Amino acid sequence: MTFVRAAALTAALLCSGCATVIEGTTQPITIATTPVSGADCVASNDRGHWPVVSPGTVIVEKSQSVLQIVCSKPGFADAKFFAAGTMSTTALISGFVPYVGMLNTVVDASSGASLHYQSDYVIALKPLPATPGATVVSAAPSPAPAAAAAAPAAH
Repeated sequence: MTFVRAAALTAALLCSGCATVIEGTTQPITIATTPVSGADCVASNDRGHWPVVSPGTVIVEKSQSVLQIVCSKPGFADAKFFAAGTMSTTALISGFVPYVGMLNTVVDASSGASLHYQSDYVIALKPLPATPGATVVSAAPSPAPAAAAAAPAAH
C-alpha cells in the first residue's frame, strides 16, 4: 500500500496544474472595432496591460480578474468592455482525477490557467457629436454671384 501512496504522490507532483501545463497561463485574444478600424486599444487585468491597434491580436495573461478592454480613436468616444473568464474544460476535468484533482485545482486557480477569456471581441465606437460653431469645410467650389457675373458695371 505504501507503493500506491508514493506513486499517487509522485503523480500529483508531476501533474500539478494540468490546465497550467496543457493550456498555459497566457491566451491570444483578437480585438476589432466597428464602424472603423485603427483604434488604439488596451486590454488589462490584474496581471498587466497589453496595447493593440484594431483589428489586432494580443497575448494576455490569464487571471481570475475581469479583463477590461478600452479603445479610443479621434472623433469617437472612448469605449470600454469588460469580459469575465470562464472555467476551462481542462480545469473542470482535472478536478475529478483522484488524488491529483485538488492539487491541480489549487495550482490552476492561483495561476489563472483554469479560466479562459473569449477569444474574439468587437468593440463598438460611437462618433462624437459635431461641435457647435465649428466651421464646415466644403470640397465643392462656391458659385459666383449671378448679377456681378452677367452684366458689366454702368457709369
